[in-house]
Order: sequence, then structure tokens, then C-alpha cells
Amino acid sequence: MKTFNAMACLALLTVAISANAADLLEVWRGVGSHDPDVAAALSAKLAGEEKKVQARSLWLPNINLGGNSSWINSNSGLVGANFSAPGLGLSNGVIFNTSVKSGVSNSWSVLVRQAVFSKERLAQTHQLMAGAKAAEYQWQYANEELMLRTAQRYFDVVLLSKKLSLLQSQHKTIEIETNKAKDKFKIGELPIIDAREAFSRQEVLSAQIMSAENELETASLVLSDTSQIAMHDLNPKEPKDQLKPFEIKSIGDLQNLARDGNPLLKMLELKLEGAHHEVAAFALAASTALDLVAQASQQRINGNGAYGASSITNQQQSLGIQLTIPLFTGGFTSSKHVEAIQLEERAKHELASAELKVRQSVQSTWLGLKSGMAKINALKSGLLASQSKLSSTRLAQEVGDRTTLDLLDATNEETLVKNNLLQAKIDYLLNQLNLFALIGQLDEQSLESINNQLEIPVSKQ
Repeated sequence: MKTFNAMACLALLTVAISANAADLLEVWRGVGSHDPDVAAALSAKLAGEEKKVQARSLWLPNINLGGNSSWINSNSGLVGANFSAPGLGLSNGVIFNTSVKSGVSNSWSVLVRQAVFSKERLAQTHQLMAGAKAAEYQWQYANEELMLRTAQRYFDVVLLSKKLSLLQSQHKTIEIETNKAKDKFKIGELPIIDAREAFSRQEVLSAQIMSAENELETASLVLSDTSQIAMHDLNPKEPKDQLKPFEIKSIGDLQNLARDGNPLLKMLELKLEGAHHEVAAFALAASTALDLVAQASQQRINGNGAYGASSITNQQQSLGIQLTIPLFTGGFTSSKHVEAIQLEERAKHELASAELKVRQSVQSTWLGLKSGMAKINALKSGLLASQSKLSSTRLAQEVGDRTTLDLLDATNEETLVKNNLLQAKIDYLLNQLNLFALIGQLDEQSLESINNQLEIPVSKQ
């Protein structure tokens, strides 16, 4: 009865661990909610959206209100004026003088300027709109890079967990064989070299286990920190025994998709577009501008002067067009134009270099996916062969036809094949995500398709 209760408790504990385990999709959602890189990329995206507002504002009226209050001394004279007043008749050659000493001047003005024509503003508009689009692609690129990084970190924990488990299992086997070798040496059935060799390998494995534990703890800590999921809740899942074959398009179709959808290439295309408009902005003809200008102002001066108390009011209203043609800027404009041309050339070369790298990455990822399933099947066959070899070696060792060292070598070979098989499955899944990222189609749905091909290892169930 006690045994049954213990087994029931163990089963319930296993179910609880499995239920609380965070799979790849949950880890990604945790990263998406807590990783500072995501927050930084989102802030950059929101900042980029403001460039659309800035581009629109370049062609809206600018309205400025100004005011001034100051202490002033003012003297003015007008000679040769025509003057008439009731009862005084008409007088010519009249002189008018005004004088204010230590007076107060109050003034205000309103200036409205509306751009009508400006190639420089037009170039700036294109640059700002390109910047807004680039911010969206930057967000997509950062999101995809983080998704790939999260998947890699997750599978690092999977691989290291498996490595540690296999090393511990191998250590247990060697420990048993070491004790057997010692016992057989005592009764003279085996030479001392077998026992010493087995013990030596046991010590090497102990060191490897310690190293694997440290690596696993470090990898788990990184994944836990970025996802804010407790380490004991990670319990990563391994790829299933039978993975779903990935439907691979032709390399030509994939190259076209990458050229049209890769976010890094789109950003560099927009950078080149912005550089082209920068060249246009500093061209000589671009400096010419035509504006519609309206202005209203008033100045009032009050105080005492040479002719007694004085109050002077001046009001102005104007509406017209203003043409601006820079004639000489000291070489600044021409220098900026040359600089912009060189920066445009650099942007062209950067785009060409990125296109080459993306094309090569698509090619290598495509080849990896094409051969991935064949490699997995080959390693499965190799695992069956290594397990069969281990079983036959164990039987032969028991009857004396094989040595302890032969058994240890067979055990090590099986462990190596298991590790290689898991690595091949992980590479196959990661290559799928990499391909989606290269063509600009990596999203949570892509990650979910990979997550559906994972399961909790039988050893942890």
C-alpha cells in the first residue's frame, strides 16, 4: 500500500512538473514581454512613425507670434511733408519731428509662411517617409533576430540537458564496469590494466559531468533572465522522434522572396533612397524656394521727449510671395552635395554586399534543409547499429570475448550518436526558422509550428 502511494505521488509530481513546464512558445512570449531589446526596438518603431507627421508638417503653414517690450529712446524727423488741417489750409514742405526719451515700446507681430515650391523640402519629405518605413522594417528585423536568438538559447538548454543526462547514464555504466573489473582482478580473471582504464574513464566522465552541469546552469540562467520564467519551470522539450518534413520551395523562388521581403535588405534599400534624396537636397537648383508670406505687426511707443508727452503707433499688414535664391554659401552647399554623392555610393555598395550575404545564407539554409532529413535518418540507423553493437559487446564481454575497454568504447559511441542525432534534429528545426527570417516571414505562427514538433523526453515524464 505504501509503495502504491509513493508511486501515485511520483506520478502526480511528474504531471505537475509537465503542466508547469514552459515550452518554446511560452518562453518566446516571456521574452517578448520582458526583454529590453524588444522594448528598445518598439520605442524606435514608435519614434519612426513620427517621421510621417514631420514630413506632412513641411508643407503646412508655419505661424509665429512674437512680442516685445523694451525701454527706448527714439527721435525721428520728416522733411518736405504735405500737411492739411481744418482751418489751417494746405501747407507744403512741412517738417515733422518726434522725440521720446526713456520711453516704453510695446510691439507684437504675427508671421505666416506657407511653402509653395522647394526641392529641398521635397527631398526632406521623401527622406522622412523613407525613415518611417525603415523604422517598421527595423522593428521586424529586431523581432525576428530576437526570435531566432530565443530559439537558439532554448535549444542550447535542450542539448545541454540531453548531454548531461547521457553523461550521467554513461558514468553509471562505467562505474558498474569499474567495480566488475576490480572484482575480476581480485580473483585473477582480468589484468589490472582493465580496472585502471575503467577508473580513468570514470574520472574523465566525472569532470565532463561537472563541466556540463555548469554549462547547463549558465544557459538556463540566460534563458530564465530574458524570459522571466523560473529555471525550474523551463523543463525544455526535445524534438519528437518523427519530425514533420519541411516543404521546401525551389531555390529560385526563395531567392526572389528574400530579395523582396528580407527586412535588412528593405532597410538598406530605404537607406539608399534616403541618400539619393540627400543628393537632390543639396543640388544647386534645390536651394531655390518660393514661399507665400503674410505678416501683421504693431509697435506703440509712449514717453516724454523734447516736444512734450509723446505717443507713437505704427501698424503694418502685408501679404505677398518671397523668392529665395542663394548666390554664395562659402562652398558649404557644393561640399555637402559632393559628400551626399559619396554617401549614396556607399549605400549602394552596402546594399550589394547585404544582397550577396542574404543570397548565400538562403542557399546554405536551403541545402541544409534538403539534406537535413536524410542526415537525421542516417543517424537513426547509426543509433540502431550502435545500440546493437553495444548489446553484442556487452554479451561478448560477459563471456570473455570482449574486454571492458571494448564495452566502454561501445557505450561512448552510442552516447556520441545520440548527441549527434539530437543536434541534427535541432539544426533541422532552426534552419526552418532561419529560412523564414531570411525571406521576412518569421512570426509567432512559424515558432508555433516548431513548438508543435517538440515533446517532453520520456526520461522526464
